[in-house]
Amino acid sequence: MHEAFNSAEWNLVLGSCSLLAQREGETTVVTNPPDSLDESILRRIVERHRIAPLVYMGIKDLSLVSEEFKASLRSRVLANQMEVLAVKQFMIGFHDFIAPLGYDHLFLKGLVVAEQYYDDPGLRSAVDVDLWVEPAGIDAVSQWLIAMGYRADWGLQGFNHKQIKHLKRVGHEICFTATKPNLPTLIELHTRIDSPYSKFVYHPTQEKKTFSNLNIGGMNFSVMNHEDQFLYLCVHGTAHAWFRLKWLCDLTQLMHRVTLDWERVRGRSILLNCLEQLEFSWLVLHNILGEKIPAPILSTLNPQKYRAALRHVYACIAAEKGVNESDTNRIKHLLYNLRWVRGLPRFSFFQHYLTGPGDWNLVKLPENLFFLYYIL
Repeated sequence: MHEAFNSAEWNLVLGSCSLLAQREGETTVVTNPPDSLDESILRRIVERHRIAPLVYMGIKDLSLVSEEFKASLRSRVLANQMEVLAVKQFMIGFHDFIAPLGYDHLFLKGLVVAEQYYDDPGLRSAVDVDLWVEPAGIDAVSQWLIAMGYRADWGLQGFNHKQIKHLKRVGHEICFTATKPNLPTLIELHTRIDSPYSKFVYHPTQEKKTFSNLNIGGMNFSVMNHEDQFLYLCVHGTAHAWFRLKWLCDLTQLMHRVTLDWERVRGRSILLNCLEQLEFSWLVLHNILGEKIPAPILSTLNPQKYRAALRHVYACIAAEKGVNESDTNRIKHLLYNLRWVRGLPRFSFFQHYLTGPGDWNLVKLPENLFFLYYIL
């Protein structure tokens, strides 16, 4: 275990995450709890990693945790259950809207993971909804979201033409924020699943024959099969340096709920150009949550290859904020992501880190001087 996680608070959090990954009935309480802890630190970790429901299940019977703290987590669990219901209603409404139009679409992570792999979907934090829609349907879905009570963040912040063009070039999603109650807080509308600078290659329209069906509220939704779901979660978590523990919990929940053929998973990762992300994710799982690396993955794994990347992930998980909260962190994350780039990185890769909405809101430049943001 990395020294950043040697505190009583981290031991309790990681113990709770490991507990929830185990098969139902094997364990009911965290083993070897600490003698004392700082609940303010514990609260920061829980909120930062969005794991209140998981930690509550791990600590609710522990006497060293105050009843006040347990009550605060319990209220967050109840609030999360309401958010889960809001996501379900959103998905059902979206199904009714999109079905007659026939656009290919796919819900990513979030509730589709919680419904399939968690004993209770309410155990996974439900903050946002990730949705991929084929390019031809983006405008129609955007207008539907606006009509439902969402506001596109690009329009919200008043970006000009060149700023929006920059966002489209370097990004792969449009964020919509709810302006009405009883809606999921945030919708991330993905224009692509593989980012502009990722090795990962996954085209949902070409993969429809590999999809599984998931019933939510009487509606059937197409979702990634278990192998592809695991690989996508590895790619997503690796791209974000695993800075939220809830993403690691998704992996452990999945592989303890279904039996995966790791030879097949490894072979599939080669086809999708994400073998390195698979290997790296398993190293993180092993080092943070103590999961045993399967023989087919371990047999060809070279841990030394990922030493620098692991150090960055440890720092990101332990940090109180996200990976891009300062210029220093942004540069470190740029260097981290460079190692996952196939061949020479595209200019859009560097553009992503050179400027963005934070700079634009800090320094207002006219559209014809947009190029100065790269220099600044």
